[in-house]
Amino acid sequence: MTRLDHRQNNLQSMEEKRKFQRESILSIKEYDKTLNVEQELKEVVGDPQYNRFDTLQGIDITSSLSIENVAKIRFLLSTDNPPTDKIIASGVVPQLIKFLGEKCNLRYQLEAAGALLGIVSGTLQQANAVVELGGVPIFVQLLRNDHLKNRAVLALGSIAILSPGFRDHVLGQGCLVPLLAILMKHSEPSMLGEVNMLQNACRTLAILCFGIPPPPFDQVKHALPTLQKLIHLEPSGALLEVCQDACVALFCLSNGPVDQIQAVIDANILERLVMLLSHAPKEIVDPLLRIVGNILRGSDSQM
Repeated sequence: MTRLDHRQNNLQSMEEKRKFQRESILSIKEYDKTLNVEQELKEVVGDPQYNRFDTLQGIDITSSLSIENVAKIRFLLSTDNPPTDKIIASGVVPQLIKFLGEKCNLRYQLEAAGALLGIVSGTLQQANAVVELGGVPIFVQLLRNDHLKNRAVLALGSIAILSPGFRDHVLGQGCLVPLLAILMKHSEPSMLGEVNMLQNACRTLAILCFGIPPPPFDQVKHALPTLQKLIHLEPSGALLEVCQDACVALFCLSNGPVDQIQAVIDANILERLVMLLSHAPKEIVDPLLRIVGNILRGSDSQM
């Protein structure tokens, strides 16, 4: 099995999903530092590190859910063995979604988004508790919110990775356009210091391009100009993962009929692919070769 096979299989494996969840939680904690969220929460609920809530006992699930209780729920869902099913059964999910759809206090929204991310990072059945209540279109709207877009990117990726049906639902709700806008913005030289956002968004894009059956090409072909830009980033350091996921996405998009392959060629990526093959890190050699292999399987004019 090649590295690309391993990475593709991992996109749907439980271990990769757990890794995605761990990275999501760490990403949120790092982002929250910039907004002083932890300090504000300490004032409301005390230091989460010293107040480990092991059960839902003491959490008042009412129509006027307090910031304290939202914070407790989010913290419960960030633990190693979260009581996700109990939290869903408590009936709190509709209230958490409501917080995201309204112009609530930012602290409420950050905590509610973090809690919902914890839920959709579970099983397909657990994520469905959020999906069936209209969580996906709300997360898509939040892709345009500077404070909440990182959580939205991670939540949509966590949902899409669970099944092709969920992936197509995320695409069908208009996720791609704002996601590509995030990628274009954060791949600018002045924004590369915030590489975590770029990594998360590129991983979610790769997930949206992947799957059996594949997504409708008409829905994902608009990602090609953005992917062309991403593969021009230097594949080293923190950007290596971005280039790797961009190559996986390009492999998926080039793995189709002649007209699909032609669309990839028309995106002007071939020169960069050849350049990368001459000095690419081993982590992206396999996807690069697979993309070239797909193109060589096209028509004579494409070869």
